[in-house]
Amino acid sequence: SAVLSDANAATATFIAPDVLADEQLVFEVAVSDGQDTSTARVTVEVVFINQMPQLSWVTTERAFDEESSFTLEMSAIDNDNQNLSYAWSQLSGEALSFDTRNESSISVQAPSVSADSQVVMRVTVSDGVDSVSLDIALTVNDVTAPAPPPPDSSGDSGGGTMGWYMLCLLSLALMRRASVVRRDSIYR
Repeated sequence: SAVLSDANAATATFIAPDVLADEQLVFEVAVSDGQDTSTARVTVEVVFINQMPQLSWVTTERAFDEESSFTLEMSAIDNDNQNLSYAWSQLSGEALSFDTRNESSISVQAPSVSADSQVVMRVTVSDGVDSVSLDIALTVNDVTAPAPPPPDSSGDSGGGTMGWYMLCLLSLALMRRASVVRRDSIYR
């Protein structure tokens, strides 16, 4: 319904109401000259104009470590109170693993990367009449594995290279002694 301003004047005006579908308003006009009154009906069609959903990101973090799990969440407001549907897609970058739920948030698994990588995701929201999309650029961080700890030299290491070295030196010393003993026996 609409409220007329200046309903008793020759020209009346009104502000069209918000409608969820095209709607007809019927006004009755009565004109009198003091003796006779004439009436007429006027039909005005109020046309529905869809208001597209308004989108924003709830997720504030834009960088994630490789092979980590995280959630992307966005907010959609529809002033027409229409049911909304969501479609998630990846536009560029290393392939992410994510579920394709028809919801305002999704769970994502970052891939393994050899260097920091940019990824662009898109969510498209539809109110059944219009669709609007929102993109988000993310960074997948390359996480360098920590270097293995140095070998523990404080405990029993079984000798390692030093043991073989000592064995070789001992063998050489014994061979030299045997050589000296043979020379001594030749000269006697």
